[in-house]
Amino acid sequence: MDARLFFEVLLYLNCYYFGLFFVTETIMVLAKYFSAKFPTPNIDLDGGILCIIMLSEFTKLFMFRRMKETKPGLSNFLAISLTMISILGLLYVLIIQHPVLKMEYIVCGVMFVLMVTITVYGFLQFVPCCQKKLYV
Repeated sequence: MDARLFFEVLLYLNCYYFGLFFVTETIMVLAKYFSAKFPTPNIDLDGGILCIIMLSEFTKLFMFRRMKETKPGLSNFLAISLTMISILGLLYVLIIQHPVLKMEYIVCGVMFVLMVTITVYGFLQFVPCCQKKLYV
């Protein structure tokens, strides 16, 4: 099993899903902010958490693309660390935030599964049994 290949493929998939996540979450937060019928007492905190998620995801994707060839160990560690920040933010959105739209549950749920899978394969690439074997 080539965990590094799976890790890079998942990050490549994350590049495309991040665009969808960014657009939909931005629209939903703005809709909740301007809605008179939908009471959102902690909209500032919710928006701040989503900004942290989006900033960490953008930084992760940008830095991984720039550093993966020159410093693969550091880029993988940075990607795993920033993914954990995103996972914590998504857990806030899915568990603590109130109210949460149904569309928000769907988008954040898919992003959460993707982030957990990235983290698992990120850790697996450092396990000796999952590293690619070099035949000389």
